Amino acid sequence: MLLIVSLVSMTPVIAAYLSVSESLSLVAGEHLLQLLPPVDSQGQRIQIALGEAPPGVLLTVDDVGQMLLHWQTGSELAGESRIEILLSNVDTGKLLERRQIMIHRVEPEMVPTAPVKSERAIAAASDGVPHLNELPNQLISPGFVVSLQVQASLPDTSRPILQVDRLPKGASFEASDGGSRTFYWRTGNKDEGEHVFRFTAINPVDASLRDSHEVMIVVGDPTKSRTRPEPEGSSIQQ
Repeated sequence: MLLIVSLVSMTPVIAAYLSVSESLSLVAGEHLLQLLPPVDSQGQRIQIALGEAPPGVLLTVDDVGQMLLHWQTGSELAGESRIEILLSNVDTGKLLERRQIMIHRVEPEMVPTAPVKSERAIAAASDGVPHLNELPNQLISPGFVVSLQVQASLPDTSRPILQVDRLPKGASFEASDGGSRTFYWRTGNKDEGEHVFRFTAINPVDASLRDSHEVMIVVGDPTKSRTRPEPEGSSIQQ
């Protein structure tokens, strides 16, 4: 199954980056629903395809333009499985990036118990809207590391999908224990400026139900540069 993603950036630079978790843990029978954040196309038309993957793995695009990886696992889930995602240039066929997600089977008793939810979290999620934890603004010097643990909750046992609007060079947004993710950014002198990032939690059943927080990270001199998130849903077009 192939999905063609056309993006509007006109910068003629050959590069594409896809931020996905490198390792996930699943209980047999659990439904994997993994958000694939927007591709930084830099002027190219990008084709996203599945490489090596277990039977039943699918790529879909929802009604708000978010690309999702689906896999309904069964009792026969292996101890370790690999899902490969390929990015290539539509016009030249050149492979730009190859990413893989390793799926590890865990027993139900190994899954961490969800923390007790606050009254605010329960109220916010009563209609299916995820509750995203509060994230502090950061003021650091160039060369220092930003590390933010992003967590969200729903009233049922499902885990919200977590995303960040973009990843600067040297940053990652990898899965952590208990369904959280860690935004990790080792800054440098070229990162000086005022940067705002949008973190979003999405209900895996209905992607229109979401909670977003914006975090300002000031690296050194805030007047050197200024970056802001793009409008939600505008980075990928069907």
